[in-house]
Amino acid sequence: MGFQQQTSTLNRAVLAVVARFRRATLRVCTTLRDPWLRILVALALVGFSACDDGAGTASQNDSAALDVPADAALDAEVAEELLEDGAADAPLEVADLTDAAQDLLDLVEDSSNEVADELDDVTQELPDDVALVCAEFEKRCSTTGNVETCNSNVFVETEDCAGFGCTNGVCEPSPTDACSAQTSLVAAGSANGSTDTLSDTHQWSNVCTLDYYGFTPTGPESVYALTIPTLGFYDIDLTSIDATYFGVYLRSACDDPTSELIEVCNGNDLAGGPIHLEGLFAKGSYSLFVDDFAENGNGPGAFSLSVQPKLTPGCYGQVPQVIDVSTGSVTLQGDTSTASNGTWAVESQCPQTAFMTTGAERSYAFALAQRKTVRITATPLTPADSELEIYLRSNCQDRYSQLACAYSPAGGITSTIQQELPAGGYTLFVDDFASVRDEAQTFTLTVEVL
Repeated sequence: MGFQQQTSTLNRAVLAVVARFRRATLRVCTTLRDPWLRILVALALVGFSACDDGAGTASQNDSAALDVPADAALDAEVAEELLEDGAADAPLEVADLTDAAQDLLDLVEDSSNEVADELDDVTQELPDDVALVCAEFEKRCSTTGNVETCNSNVFVETEDCAGFGCTNGVCEPSPTDACSAQTSLVAAGSANGSTDTLSDTHQWSNVCTLDYYGFTPTGPESVYALTIPTLGFYDIDLTSIDATYFGVYLRSACDDPTSELIEVCNGNDLAGGPIHLEGLFAKGSYSLFVDDFAENGNGPGAFSLSVQPKLTPGCYGQVPQVIDVSTGSVTLQGDTSTASNGTWAVESQCPQTAFMTTGAERSYAFALAQRKTVRITATPLTPADSELEIYLRSNCQDRYSQLACAYSPAGGITSTIQQELPAGGYTLFVDDFASVRDEAQTFTLTVEVL
C-alpha cells in the first residue's frame, strides 16, 4: 500500500470515530433537562466542528463510505440551537453550573469506553502495514533488521543496517575487521588466541582451497601482525585447544588477497589437530591469519600459535644457498662440480630443451616480502661452450611446483627468466649441459628485483 493511500485510510478512520462520538453525544444531549449541561455539551460539539478544519464538508462527502448519517455534518448548527435553548432556560446560579459540569464529566467518562471500543474496531479494519499511532520521528526496528522512522503516523524504513541487525531503533555497529585489530607477534614468539571474533571477511586463496580438499575457511578469523627480524627459514605451528578445523595462511598486506604468500597455507586434517607450516621469509612485516571453517568445521575455537626460526632444510641431497635480494640485485659465481644430481626440470615448460638435464645442479633460495617482478640470468663461464638450464620452484621438494624455466639453446649463451612473483620463498636451480653433456661447469648467476 502506498503512503498516500495509507494516510487517506488513517484520516477516514479518525473521521469515523469522531462522527460516532458526535452521534452518541447528540443522543445524550436530547435527553438532558439541565440547561447548563446542554450548554456544555453544545460547547463540546462546537469544539469538534472547529477541530475538523472543514471536516463537516468531508463528512458529507464521505458519509456513504463511512456509514455516517448526513446530519452528522450539521453538529455546529445543532450546537447553536442547544446554546440558545440552554441560555433561555438557564438560571444563573453558579452551583447549578458546577453540578452541570460534573454531570458532563461523568458522561464523558462513561462514554470514553465506548469511544475506545469504536477506535479498536476501526484499527482492526486497517491493513497490517498501517501504524495508526506513532510519535513523529519515533524510531523502531523493522522485521528485516533495519531502522524505521515515524513519518505522518506511518513507519517507513529510513536506514539500512547492512545485515548487522537493529536494537531499539539503532543499527548495530559493523564488526571490527580483523585487519584493524591485529595482535603483535615477533619471531621467535608465541601467542594464544581464538577465532571467536566478529570478523569473517577474509579467506585464503583458491590455490589453498584446492590443496585442502576443496574447502575454504569462511568463518571468523584472528590476525597477527608478524614481524620477521631476519631473512631465513621459519616454522609456524598451531596447536588446537578446541576441537575445531583451522586454516592458517599469510599475506604481505592484510587487506589484499593477492598478497598471499605462495605455498604458505595449511589446515588440520582432524578437528582439534595440529597444523605445521614452514617457509623462507624475507625480513619484514606480514599478516598471519588463523581462520576457521564456520559451521563446516565445528565453528570458532581457541588455539596456541608459535613462530620459530629454523635451519635451512636440505633438498635433493644439498642445502640451498640462501641469497638476500632485499638490495635489489645480487650476482654470484657458482660451480656444478660441488652440486648434486637429484632432480630436473619439468621439460614441458622449457620448449627449447631437446633432452632432460640429467647432470648435477646447484640450488639457491631467495624470498620476496611483496609481489615483485624478478629477472634471473645465468651465463656459462667454463667450459666456454657450456649450456645451462635454470628453473624456479615455489617448493623445493615438489618438481611440479615449477613456475618458470629457461634453457640456453647453444653453448655460451645466457639463460634468462623474467616473471612477476607473489610474496614468498623460492628455490632456483642451475642445471648443466656441456660439450660432452653433463660435465662440471662454472657460471655467473644474477637475481634482480625490478
